[in-house]
Amino acid sequence: MAYQPKSYRKLIATAATATMVAGAVAPLASFAASDATGIYKDAVNYLIEKGIASGLNKDTFGVQEKIKRGDAAIMVLTRLGVYGKDAKDAGFKDINSRVAKAVNPLKEAGIISGKTATEFKPDANITRGEMAIIVAKAYKIQAVASKEVPFKDATGIYKDAVAALYTNDIASGATADAFGTTADITRGQFAIFLYKAENMIYQTSPVITLKGDKDVSVEYGADYADAGATAVDNKTVTVEVKTEVKDAAGPVVAAVDTKVVGKYTVTYSAVDKAGNKSEACRTVTVKAAQELKIQSVSALNSKQATVTFTSAFQKALTSANFDINGGLTVSDVKFSSDRKSATVTVSSDFTRDQEYSISVFGVKDAAGKEYAETKGSFTWKVADGVTVALGSTSLEQGQTVGLTVKDQAGKDVKDAKVEVTSYNTNLVTVTNPDKDPATVKVTANSDKLAGSTDVVVETTLPDGSKLANTFTVNVKEASTSISNAGYSLEADLDTLGDDMANTAAFKAFATPTTSVIEGSGTYELAAFGETNGNPDTAHVNFTGATRVTSSNPIVATALLDDTAGVGVVKVTPLSAGTTTVTVTMKDGSRKSFPITVTATPVQKAIDLNATTVKLSDENRNEAADAAGATFQNGVDGKVVKVTSLDQFNKEINKAAGKVTVSSSTEGLTLYKSDATGTTLGDQLKAGANELDFAGAKTTNFAILAQKDKPVSNATVTVSYFAKATDTKPAVTKTVSVNVTDIDPNTLTSAIDVVAASEIDANYEVSQAPGSIDFSSTPVYALDSKGNRLEKLTGTATIADKSAADKFVEVDNANKLKFKVDNNALTYLRAKNTVDVVVEADGVTKVLPIAYKNTAVVPNKAAVSTNAVSVKLKSDAPNISINDILFGKADAEQLVKDGTDIIGVLKTAPNGGYLYNKPLVSITGTDGKALATGVNVYGGNALTLDANTFSNDLLETLQGYSTTGLAADSFYVDYMVANANDASTIAGDTVTPVAGKASTFTLVVKGIYVKDAVLNVEGKAFADASATEKAAHNLLSSPVQLNVSVSK
Repeated sequence: MAYQPKSYRKLIATAATATMVAGAVAPLASFAASDATGIYKDAVNYLIEKGIASGLNKDTFGVQEKIKRGDAAIMVLTRLGVYGKDAKDAGFKDINSRVAKAVNPLKEAGIISGKTATEFKPDANITRGEMAIIVAKAYKIQAVASKEVPFKDATGIYKDAVAALYTNDIASGATADAFGTTADITRGQFAIFLYKAENMIYQTSPVITLKGDKDVSVEYGADYADAGATAVDNKTVTVEVKTEVKDAAGPVVAAVDTKVVGKYTVTYSAVDKAGNKSEACRTVTVKAAQELKIQSVSALNSKQATVTFTSAFQKALTSANFDINGGLTVSDVKFSSDRKSATVTVSSDFTRDQEYSISVFGVKDAAGKEYAETKGSFTWKVADGVTVALGSTSLEQGQTVGLTVKDQAGKDVKDAKVEVTSYNTNLVTVTNPDKDPATVKVTANSDKLAGSTDVVVETTLPDGSKLANTFTVNVKEASTSISNAGYSLEADLDTLGDDMANTAAFKAFATPTTSVIEGSGTYELAAFGETNGNPDTAHVNFTGATRVTSSNPIVATALLDDTAGVGVVKVTPLSAGTTTVTVTMKDGSRKSFPITVTATPVQKAIDLNATTVKLSDENRNEAADAAGATFQNGVDGKVVKVTSLDQFNKEINKAAGKVTVSSSTEGLTLYKSDATGTTLGDQLKAGANELDFAGAKTTNFAILAQKDKPVSNATVTVSYFAKATDTKPAVTKTVSVNVTDIDPNTLTSAIDVVAASEIDANYEVSQAPGSIDFSSTPVYALDSKGNRLEKLTGTATIADKSAADKFVEVDNANKLKFKVDNNALTYLRAKNTVDVVVEADGVTKVLPIAYKNTAVVPNKAAVSTNAVSVKLKSDAPNISINDILFGKADAEQLVKDGTDIIGVLKTAPNGGYLYNKPLVSITGTDGKALATGVNVYGGNALTLDANTFSNDLLETLQGYSTTGLAADSFYVDYMVANANDASTIAGDTVTPVAGKASTFTLVVKGIYVKDAVLNVEGKAFADASATEKAAHNLLSSPVQLNVSVSK
């Protein structure tokens, strides 16, 4: 419905209230009229009962009589209960005071309108359409969107009102397709309209919604507050809810009494303003109180016992409610969340094998009633609650598990000793060096048959009591899951590089070849796999394969060659296309390798390194060469490189066809040239304009300007002909040339330096410039218009503001470079800029040259602040702070290629570390986690210090041969505080006393790439300032953590 004025909303609100009140009035006796029958009966009686209308006489309502507009307005406003209310004069000149009391409020509310601005026509009959508008607006009835209206005359101002009445079954049409909007309405139809509208709006009972559950159970004596209910009428107006409570016997009571057991009924009732009533009920059951008794008592350890009750107690207990015999007292009580058990701590240790009695007294229920004293007893034995367990009793060949001895709380039993024996050492072996459960290793042998055997564990507890446990250990063949990790076609598997030494190297560093050229020879298939998720230490050996096939032998053939004792799959590409080589292994599995064979490369195109050239017509320092031409490359001449390309747009040695260069523009001459223009060859001109590649991939030619002959938008054409005899080129490239006439006697106004804009410390891998040699960098003298006058030699210096830069310099050879390549590669973490001043011919130019490091190096560090506890192995007397921070590598958890670490076993119990995992994590300059410790490829598994992020093998594989990192580990600035025994900490080493943990707080103040301060700042760490240190500190702020080390 469209927005209505405030006056309308106020009228409807008032009317709705008045109507509901009127609806609640008891009906009068039914009106007896001879014509109020059939469809009219209920409607007419309703209007008479509500005082909305009266009959024409005592016997007749006049259902077929018409209704005047003024009378209709009065009847509607009478029903709404606002007839005669103050309203603005509607401006109608033809209504009397009686009609005005109805029309003015309706007009002000936008419900009714006049025939004209000044005439209402109160004596005119009201039509069905006009009455539809009045009823729909007065009762705020909206159409049901899902129902269609079939009436063709329900348009314009009648559309919405007719739809509202029709789709809500308040009115029907005069015919099947006509509502009769302009037809006069009869008194009977009017009665039906209002009657149905009234029923729709005001005859629906309120809806009551309970808050909370419908059925509620309450413990005896517990607090209970009824959640209540809400109610709304059919207009979503809140209706008052009344509550009545009855007990189990039926009488009404004030509220639920939780000290009286039984079932209560809470009834909620609501009556809307139309007199419609609804009810809803809730059942509240007060349960009888349960007697509190001790169900059981069991010892947790030498000073604690668990007391379990038969039911939950309502109020908290204290140690004052507990008593224990044997000269002990209860010092503390902690309760479970469900209040059904309590952990009791006593003043002194229990005596072994003595029975103790615990009593609980003075406990009251929720109603204040005191329970009878209750007792329970137990006998303390160390063995009580002790569980001896193997990590698993079902092992795969090669799998190792440990042993635990834990108390009821799930904690290791301190000072327990074990003797472990395997009854079949061919299947299972046991390592038990010092009878400490933590060092026991039970291993299923990897080279024996599957089967089962008993492993017996005899445990001696601290009090001398003994436990005996027998575990049946089942050993099954290790399940092997082999997956393909990639492949490459190589010339000879015996000469594979380090990048294909194993699967891990192949995936990280190799550039596989899966596409080869037809007829290029026979290749050997280097395939790599992973076994049970771990990288294989060599390429796949195809020995024993039962079949090798090529899906398309026209493209390539494949065969197995195992004459040398090693199965090698050889592939010979024959013609362009694709094929799949499939190898059936001796175990029946198949490995498939898609291969692409490309056509033999042939020259198909050419490329130029310049497409536009701007020249001066001469230079200030002309010198004749052997050919008699005079020019300086970049001033009054330009050397252009031509490159031969194959069908794949790759460079290829030119072997056929020809390339010509031509220009018809006067003022330009063309010559064959070397790459720099130092040596010119023959002039290129009509009849002799073919370039000579001499079988190479590239050649050059020079475009020379002629003195005093300016040129505008000239074209030099370079054409490639597939055959030397062809007259139509296959490919044509053009160079646009402009020549400016200059005055060679002009003084230099500025200089143009053609230098790289940045250098990269990672130049060996990125192939970007790593330095700029200004002794060979082109420098050009410019006139005031920016035209080049002469090629000069410049000198470079670092600008004053950049003179103190830590990483770059201009050396005595006039070269901008990194002071120490390896230092920049290691310690440079952010892009910076240095100003270089270039001077030539008395003119200077400042070049802002950026320097960066595209290598991923340590950038940020974080340290876990969680407390760490280290229990040393029996053969390890101490541990270093370094190993606590970075973890101590465990070779048994690593995948090794010889002694080189190539991965961490998927089944590694602790991520490759013997004790705790690394507390230090490093983020690289790429924003990603940087591999450290055992996750760094190529470390030595036997000597690895986990404080590392690189090594020589890794750097070689990454592409470094002349450069490399200056450091591959970290320096940690730390201090030790709050040590419980300072004598156990000497320097970097923690040596705990047997049976006593060494505890301390480790404060980490900074983490640096090793020697960063020394190599960049030129100072020992101790001598550097706080600012100098901060520039290299990877840790944003100091952190501290608690450490415990024990044996």
